[in-house]
Amino acid sequence: MALFIDAQNLDSLTRYDGLLKAIALWLERDDLADEIPYFVQLAEARFRRLLTNPELETEITVAAGCPVTLPDDFEALRLLYPAGGRRDRAFLQLSPDVFQQGKHQNKSVFTLMAGQLWISPLPETETAFSLVYRAALPSLSLNRQSNWLLASHPDIYLFGSLLQAEFFGWNDSRLPVIKSALDEALGELNKAGLRKRYAESTLVAPSPVVEAVKGTYRW
Repeated sequence: MALFIDAQNLDSLTRYDGLLKAIALWLERDDLADEIPYFVQLAEARFRRLLTNPELETEITVAAGCPVTLPDDFEALRLLYPAGGRRDRAFLQLSPDVFQQGKHQNKSVFTLMAGQLWISPLPETETAFSLVYRAALPSLSLNRQSNWLLASHPDIYLFGSLLQAEFFGWNDSRLPVIKSALDEALGELNKAGLRKRYAESTLVAPSPVVEAVKGTYRW
């Protein structure tokens, strides 16, 4: 079993059906055709927990209302601002308990509760909001032959799927090597994401919002 990716076959690895063939080739098993798609799905579940790359982010427009139903692939909210407006008018995020206390007058705020987006106050002149969020990694299938991760990083998919095969009973002395290669590749991808987002810029923390309440300060 060779633990390398043949550059001549790289194009086929960027498609789901080619990935399935590659996994079978690396496993050197002809009897796991029905199980290999499960290995891919389990690998994707791990990728969703570990990946923090800007490639996961998307922006949509949602209708004004309260509450707002979040997209099916929603994982985390990054930015909320009036559609067609400036991003420096972005709403501030509050915890659900602070949001419900209603002590945010004259501030545009939002919170996430019960899988829904709550906004306050609803602007009278705005009809929609722009929502920037981290989306779940799209699952591969025969109907979805590729996604951004497979297209650019087929080694991560291959090593991740081979690692999951271990739990099905494929025992091999090279598994620690595969796990190390997968962990290293995921770490490199997340670091590359940070460079893509921030480059060499120096991050500046915003000034905290302080509210005076009966002689005390509430953050």
